[in-house]
Amino acid sequence: MNKEGEIAIKLEETFKGREVVSRDELNEYFRTKNPNITPEAIRNRIYHLVRYGILYAITNNLYTFSIKQKWDPVPNNNMVSIWEYISIEYVQSEFCFWTTKWYNEFANLQAFNEVIVIEVDEIVSDSVYHNLSDKFDNVYYQPSEKEVDYYISTKELSYIVRPIITRAPVIKKSTPSAIQRSIRHRAESPPISRLEKLLTDLYYDKTLLLPWKYEEVNIWQTAFKKYNINISSIYNYAKRRDSSVKIIDFILKNVNNLPNDIIRYLQER
Repeated sequence: MNKEGEIAIKLEETFKGREVVSRDELNEYFRTKNPNITPEAIRNRIYHLVRYGILYAITNNLYTFSIKQKWDPVPNNNMVSIWEYISIEYVQSEFCFWTTKWYNEFANLQAFNEVIVIEVDEIVSDSVYHNLSDKFDNVYYQPSEKEVDYYISTKELSYIVRPIITRAPVIKKSTPSAIQRSIRHRAESPPISRLEKLLTDLYYDKTLLLPWKYEEVNIWQTAFKKYNINISSIYNYAKRRDSSVKIIDFILKNVNNLPNDIIRYLQER
């Protein structure tokens, strides 16, 4: 058994019956075991416990032993094709790709058309849009409600380019250097939305994601039941979209079986 496994057994014995523990409690636990341990060593130990799937961070300061599935969707061929086409030219820009198809996992009614959303730094978003329009069909830039209703909703596949919100929760599987990309002439896997971003976008988007709004509560409940969700990521991202962060009330009202520590965390925001 490796070191992390041994620590996991002792942690679970110490916090038996607890679904959630705080960073302060973990700090105290490791200091009890080793009074000379440094704060940096504790941070590293917690980091490795999360990395090895023994703990999961559900906020910046709360962790759970209840490890669920990892939400890790695979970018489809259309997303990869676009990424390979534009990534080298915009190597310094932040991107996030996601598809409306990903909501089907959590919904009862399945949407058969697909919209792939390409979010990018606002300063280059218009340029990205024009580049993609030259090569791909059905590309739109920040479409209006009318464009969504009359054009996008009637097509099997569409692409939307829009500015990315700063520090959005994104999964970056590989971040090669500019030199590596220029040598390979081929980009790595595109950066994609984390589940926390997908849920938060659903709450705020009443145009593109309208078909899923009718099942919004079910989508949130299913996502929380199936996967570990980092509440801090939702809160921080939502705060950049809406200073009032009304999403907190929505979560408290509609997501079942939240741990008491999470409820207190949300109530204190």
